[in-house]
Amino acid sequence: MDIHRYVSPSVMSATTPSRIPRWKFWLRVVAVLAALYCGGYFVFMDRHLPTSPFPPANDYFESSFRWAAKQRAGKGTGPETQFPEVTIWNVIYRPLDSVYFRVFPRRDAEVERLRELGYYK
Repeated sequence: MDIHRYVSPSVMSATTPSRIPRWKFWLRVVAVLAALYCGGYFVFMDRHLPTSPFPPANDYFESSFRWAAKQRAGKGTGPETQFPEVTIWNVIYRPLDSVYFRVFPRRDAEVERLRELGYYK
């Protein structure tokens, strides 16, 4: 007995499983999220300006959020410095930041430019 003959196609499509296996669906979701994460790094982060002049400091990140405010000389008071403030975007993109600068280290000319701005003291 063929059940397909007695069931309408609309009921069949509602009861049959998806044509894409579940693991392929989640693989696509992970791939899209990874692409958004990597693409966001290049859109949101300024890879030419670290967040602090002192590499061993806790607030040092190799890149800074493009639209971050400038750090203050004191705790929330004092004049602005030329260094960008650390934001949550620095924390989110820290893993990709370390991979990027391990694969593409700063060129000597860029290090010298940053040294003139007060970095690498």
